[in-house]
Amino acid sequence: MFTSLIIGIINPTYNYPVIANTKIKCSDTGCFDTYNRPEFISESEIAHQFSNKMSKQVGDKLKDLYKNRKYSKVDFNNIRMSTKNMETGEVIYKIYTPFITVEKKYDSFTSFDHVGGWNHIPTLAAKKIQLNNLVIKGE
Repeated sequence: MFTSLIIGIINPTYNYPVIANTKIKCSDTGCFDTYNRPEFISESEIAHQFSNKMSKQVGDKLKDLYKNRKYSKVDFNNIRMSTKNMETGEVIYKIYTPFITVEKKYDSFTSFDHVGGWNHIPTLAAKKIQLNNLVIKGE
């Protein structure tokens, strides 16, 4: 089963070391971190790339939990995101993505994705169409 959370879209071709060095922390109960660095580098939304990295880490952790029969999914109602100091040069961007355990493996998540962004209309409908045709081996 493929399930995803939609939270932000970023151009994945930009991968500055400032993002690579973030240390997202994940446990069996969720993932969290704070990005407190430049918002833009060379006119690219570097801080926003933090959403990409967080989504990947969340998906990796969900896969790990699944493989270890600790069936879990994202607790959508308790996701917390905040940004401070936008448009000042240095942004503080916090994301907390909690998990809840589920009894059946078919109720668990093994992926996490995002769409939307700052100061523009989210492209949720297009992302849902893109993901609709995804077929997982054995499903």
